[in-house]
Amino acid sequence: MGLDECGCFGSILSISDRFANLLKSVILIVSISLYILIERLYSFKFFFKFLVFVLLFSSLLILAFAYGGHVDYGEIDLSFLGGQIDNDSYYLLIIFSPLDCHSCLSSMVPVWNEIDSVYRDVKVLGIAYSKDERLVNYVLDIYRFKFEVRRFDNVPIDFMVTPVEILVDGFGKVYYRVEGVKPTKVHVRQLITAINKISKQKEGGKT
Repeated sequence: MGLDECGCFGSILSISDRFANLLKSVILIVSISLYILIERLYSFKFFFKFLVFVLLFSSLLILAFAYGGHVDYGEIDLSFLGGQIDNDSYYLLIIFSPLDCHSCLSSMVPVWNEIDSVYRDVKVLGIAYSKDERLVNYVLDIYRFKFEVRRFDNVPIDFMVTPVEILVDGFGKVYYRVEGVKPTKVHVRQLITAINKISKQKEGGKT
């Protein structure tokens, strides 16, 4: 289970950022608590109690999505990649393990390949998290990775589950991050939206 599927509702109401995801659960708990309080203090009919609950939940949920859209993902140190980083470019870092699920890699590798070939401002860079070079080469061949992949025994980036997608600029500022990538249409749409956003920012001179 990826982090975007944790909390109340799971993947039915998926929010990729872990803090917004936590807020999603808190909102439901607060809404239920307020509903119980109203039920005990006032003798409204069931319909009105339910209506109050829906209004409370909807209002708080809107705040959660507003919060989720303004998350500061912070920065990461790209020095572990060596001196081959262009500060004027953006990078989609793909941290993966050769042992990641077949459906994840078989479905997402073509997407990552397409991004690397279509977007001139975004370079896809694979980070294979494994000590077994032969296994990594086998996986690269099986899934037909077309972008650059580097193997690391240890990755100095905190994460809990792979594959991980991190969209950064050449200075290490993170614009988008998802752990436990799931090969769904919703996820691909969110990824493309994030890439289009930074591409438009670069075209407009807003970095």
